[in-house]
Amino acid sequence: MVMTSNRHPDDLYKNGIQRSSFLPAIDLLKERFRVIDLNSPIDYRKIPRALSNVYFSPITLAHRLEFNKLFDALAGPSVTKNRSLRIWGRSLVIPESARGVARFSFDDLCGKPLSAADYIEVTKEFGLSKDKARRFITFVDACYESKGTKLFTLSEVPIFEIFTDGHGSEATISDHMRNVMDDLGLPDHIVGASSIFTGEEEIFAFARACSRLVQMGSKDWAETAGYA
Repeated sequence: MVMTSNRHPDDLYKNGIQRSSFLPAIDLLKERFRVIDLNSPIDYRKIPRALSNVYFSPITLAHRLEFNKLFDALAGPSVTKNRSLRIWGRSLVIPESARGVARFSFDDLCGKPLSAADYIEVTKEFGLSKDKARRFITFVDACYESKGTKLFTLSEVPIFEIFTDGHGSEATISDHMRNVMDDLGLPDHIVGASSIFTGEEEIFAFARACSRLVQMGSKDWAETAGYA
């Protein structure tokens, strides 16, 4: 087991209420684990590295144009102005939003009496629906594993696009996962287009769900399954 901390065990919960009750845990840590000091003078967070076009500085005309171009590409042509979002019985105005994307000025976010709860609700509203996608994958798996369910689906997009974010970004796939995609009969460029899922387990679950939906749409499956 490896644990990391910003403090030496002796300094954990320092000046905390009833710290004396925590001291036995510190003794246990020092007894069972080897404490290694990683007091490097290098702050790796400050080492210059390439950014993925998320932070534009300074504010120049070129950066404004690039920033606006990025928002337009993500939001599309139908942008809603001053949308009202209900949070804890109050209304929060979203200056510009569309397709799960929102744009605020600094004053919109930080110049008003908003709390952490408000910001959390905003991120929920304009985040990726991974939880819903995972639940749908679980439902597809349940239908498939029952061996007797015929699933009828009405969708705006083809099977291989149901888990994509619609923005054309791509997830990175390892050589191992590419082999798995081949085994499932799925083109890796299709799977890579889904940036909703990033980890290999998530990408595999997505690919397997697509493969199962294809199989459940086959004639052989239709002749043996029931209905859902």
